[in-house]
Amino acid sequence: MAWWIFVVAGLCFIFLETLLPLDFFFFFMGVAAVLTGLLEACGIFDLLSHLGFSPLTMQLLTYVVLLCISYFGFKKPIVKMFSRNAEEYNDGLAGMKVKILEDIEAGAEGRAEARGTTWEVRNQSANKLSAGSEVTVAEADGKMLVIK
Repeated sequence: MAWWIFVVAGLCFIFLETLLPLDFFFFFMGVAAVLTGLLEACGIFDLLSHLGFSPLTMQLLTYVVLLCISYFGFKKPIVKMFSRNAEEYNDGLAGMKVKILEDIEAGAEGRAEARGTTWEVRNQSANKLSAGSEVTVAEADGKMLVIK
């Protein structure tokens, strides 16, 4: 397979990760594909064809190995790095006023608006929150704002 096909596919996977964040799975698929494409561009697979495998088989095997190494080797540190930044950011959300966008029953989840962004909200108070009302955030649980 032509080297540029792997590179283009890899860049598409990386772009897809920005649209569908799935704990960096598409990102690592993209990285593995780009690296496989670069190895093909260097002619590595043609040199290894004397082992009895076709270049395509070697490309696919290399892609799978690179995907496993990158995903299982680098996923935890990268997720931890991004999670830490999210937690630091969330520290400033407690005490913030948000406008409820839809009626939210006690114990249910809904949406609210603050800082020009729509947020997911969990109503942990005993009262129903009405659309249009303003409430104060008690805490942030990851990307979820908690109202008590």
